[in-house]
Amino acid sequence: VGWGFSYLAAYKISETEVTIEKNEIDDNEKMIRGIARKTWQFFKDFSTIENNWFCPDNYQKEPTEKIAFKTSPTNIGLQLISVLSARDLGFETLGKTLEYLENILNSVRSLPKWNGHLYNWYHIKTLEILNPAYISTVDSGNFLGHLIALKNGMLEQIKNPLYSKNLIKELRMTHKL
Repeated sequence: VGWGFSYLAAYKISETEVTIEKNEIDDNEKMIRGIARKTWQFFKDFSTIENNWFCPDNYQKEPTEKIAFKTSPTNIGLQLISVLSARDLGFETLGKTLEYLENILNSVRSLPKWNGHLYNWYHIKTLEILNPAYISTVDSGNFLGHLIALKNGMLEQIKNPLYSKNLIKELRMTHKL
């Protein structure tokens, strides 16, 4: 019978007013921006010409370093969105953003495909299809969704200056300009 009233308890708890101090918001924003910058650094570190501009599917640092030199359409789509996000957060200039995107998309063009569809797994150093070779509707759908988001995000860039306000603000803070 007690569990029947659990919804009422959850409702009452959710009614509690929460106050957040401005310095707490600032601290959280700094922490989140720090995580975002480290995440972007991962993409920059691993998206190299040796990897055909693709990031590995996963990277393990501990207990021993391991890198899975493979990627999928979902991973490629997320990588494209990470480039756009880095621009939105002011971590990259428009020129560098376009360079990253061009490199990745040129590599996508060179991947072997089946009737225009990306296979599910590729080796990022050789661009060979990994076995078993198959087309995933889920990964293809994810990739398409990421491409749509990228297109719309890039159209938004038309409204932005060459250097974002966030980048200028960060440069000022970092270099005390």
